Amino acid sequence: MSSATSVRDFVFIEDIISAYLTIIKNVHKAKGEIFNIGTGAQTTIGELVNIVKKISNSNVAPKYNQIKQAQFEPKSWVADISKIKKILNWKPKYNLKKGLEADIKWFKKNLNLYKN
Repeated sequence: MSSATSVRDFVFIEDIISAYLTIIKNVHKAKGEIFNIGTGAQTTIGELVNIVKKISNSNVAPKYNQIKQAQFEPKSWVADISKIKKILNWKPKYNLKKGLEADIKWFKKNLNLYKN
């Protein structure tokens, strides 16, 4: 795993779908525009790991800095969603914890899909 301090904007798939549907429904406003889709919130990899560990009741110890960080990898990555909020009145419904809880619940329910 790379650095625990790298920052990303993690967005739940349901919010991406919601944004796309909003764009489709408002094609007259969206035509020719470029929108960033995300949460607009930064989370470190370390924070992400801690949330996943808590939700899944895991005591696994992550091993950071095991993968050399790519030279082109930005240390910080967050979407500026102000344009899609202003033009299309769209904003994400899921925060990171809520999205991860939904993901983990789904995976637990569908473990049979991942067994040989």
